[in-house]
Amino acid sequence: MEAIKKGVVFTFIVVILLFIIMIAFLINLKSNTNNLQLNQVKVDNANSFVRILNSSLIPEVIRTSANQAMFALLDYEFNNKIYVNNVEDYFKQVMNNGKYNGVQQNFMFDNNLDYTLNKTLYEITKLSLENGFTFNYSKADITNIKLTQEDPWNVKVSLNFSYQLIDLKNDTIWNINNNKIYAFLNIENYTDPIYLVNLSKKVKIKKAFYNFSSIENFDIHVNNSYFIHNPNAPIFLQRLNGDYRTNFSITGNGIESILNTTLENTFNSSIDYLYFKGISGDCIVGIPNTTLLYNSGNPNYFTTYNRTKRECN
Repeated sequence: MEAIKKGVVFTFIVVILLFIIMIAFLINLKSNTNNLQLNQVKVDNANSFVRILNSSLIPEVIRTSANQAMFALLDYEFNNKIYVNNVEDYFKQVMNNGKYNGVQQNFMFDNNLDYTLNKTLYEITKLSLENGFTFNYSKADITNIKLTQEDPWNVKVSLNFSYQLIDLKNDTIWNINNNKIYAFLNIENYTDPIYLVNLSKKVKIKKAFYNFSSIENFDIHVNNSYFIHNPNAPIFLQRLNGDYRTNFSITGNGIESILNTTLENTFNSSIDYLYFKGISGDCIVGIPNTTLLYNSGNPNYFTTYNRTKRECN
């Protein structure tokens, strides 16, 4: 009987020990599962923040700095009545330190704010901390910045950029190397360089919203200095550096307007860049001799503007 009691007690102790071991195992399993889930959440959060950085935050910072650089460039050309020889070089200089050829460009420090690229990138550092991350980056290499136009109304700004994102507990680290970031500048935010340099006139670029089915629309177009896309005209970047004087469009994304101003009667075409290129024009039915179009070769402007040629008198 005593042996039976001892066996029961022993079995009971074994069962208790097995129960304790099982409980410990389940607690440990739950803890590991929770840790795995927590780590997965951290990874997902970091992934999401990296996507936001690449798609929105860094492009917006580049756009902000480049936008001020564009205003500064137009101001420079207006005040000096000259075109810069190299638009990209201007952007590289002023986005780097706010100076062009050693001279401070005031638009880069408008309203007591510093719009140079590395200063604007610092705003991401503060935002990252608020979201639980450390945003590390070496000084942006602005020497690789590129300006292109893939459509008539936007300048594409591209830059290779490297950075590191770390969560505040150093559990998750993301290294992003030479990621190509794109930003876009809508040229309808700016004044036209040809008017600035040649006429000392600030004409904001406004896209035409009508067709030329009537002479009234044509008058609206001229009187308000609206712009249209013409694949044979110079693109905005060519207008910035005065390249229209030697070349026509280099991409098919050109724009043009018709001069609405009393100029010396040289019988030049009233198409803005053609006038200052010295290209002669032809008179239009129903329109005074002060507005002329160009009908020689390609493009055929009388077809573009739906007008008819007449003899000048």
